[in-house]
Amino acid sequence: MDKLARELQRLYFQPGTGQLDPLGQTVRCLLIDIQRSADWPKLARLYEAVQGELDLPAPAVSVSSRNGFRLWFSLKNEVPARQGEAFLRGLCRKYLDDLPEHVIALYPGTIGAGGQFIELPPCFDETVEKWSAFIDPGLGSMFADEAGLDMPPGTDKQASLLAACSSIQAADFARAAAILDRGETLAGELFGEEPNIGQGSAAPGVTIAPVGRHTDPQAFLLDVMNDAGVAIEYRIEAAKVLLLAGKP
Repeated sequence: MDKLARELQRLYFQPGTGQLDPLGQTVRCLLIDIQRSADWPKLARLYEAVQGELDLPAPAVSVSSRNGFRLWFSLKNEVPARQGEAFLRGLCRKYLDDLPEHVIALYPGTIGAGGQFIELPPCFDETVEKWSAFIDPGLGSMFADEAGLDMPPGTDKQASLLAACSSIQAADFARAAAILDRGETLAGELFGEEPNIGQGSAAPGVTIAPVGRHTDPQAFLLDVMNDAGVAIEYRIEAAKVLLLAGKP
């Protein structure tokens, strides 16, 4: 396995598979695709906010062979595909709300639906005779007028760009999801419903105790796990997430 393949495996592939999402159920790779090169300043704003406001590792950045850019987020632990998509949609609502929906594609979500091929850089597009490639984010503005590389990128350089990236830990993913949607999106994806936290009521068939509104997702999950008034299946799910986050 060469250096680039090792970095792709470390960051994005499912353990032991060499694939992003072999069964279509869980993911480690989250992808935002902006399909207009001129929108680089807005993608750059998101790139900076992920680090400065959400305190997450920097995602990898790639330029498309045709038009636009992609942000590649790596998760330390697999999450259900719907949870990954909800996280990406939260990012788009907060930081890309001034872009029309038709120029944004997501994985999981719209990219890869129905078995669509997901292009992993570096990749040559014979139609336009250009290469997609991972790039140094500081050079993104160079591709704002014209996407793609005319020459194949060196695989060692591609590997070194990925080597500088790290995966989002489970606890940080939960925390960022809570920030993006005040915890409601995270809770809804974990439990399959949107609990009325602090209201003393829940959707039919769902038992969620009135544990109060939290700003800390770990504290919320601990309350759920320890509350005898919560249905056992939800307490188990909360415990699983806390175990992934390394919490007792």
